[in-house]
Amino acid sequence: MPQNKINGGIDVGSAAGGAQLSNGTSIVAASVIGGIYLALHNAQGAVAGDALSANQAARIDTKIDDGNPSSGSVFPAGVVGAAGCTNAGAYLEAVQGNNCGLYIRIQG
Repeated sequence: MPQNKINGGIDVGSAAGGAQLSNGTSIVAASVIGGIYLALHNAQGAVAGDALSANQAARIDTKIDDGNPSSGSVFPAGVVGAAGCTNAGAYLEAVQGNNCGLYIRIQG
């Protein structure tokens, strides 16, 4: 799959309805909508994660979805908590560094 302009690679995959997507260290969403997903991640062929800052992920989510990491068709893949991507249903936009990847539903 091709490198993306932001940082890392792009993959396309599918998820069944109600599936849990993972970045290898944390579960992304407990109830994912089934469909075809674009994954933005830190390396080609890797599981989605760490390609974007939480601020970049939040801006993408807000632009094409609802801005909420816990709902809609855009789900973050990244570490949850103080030094990570999200916490308590919000992007941690003040945290510096690339802590998020994104799953973006493109068909479903």
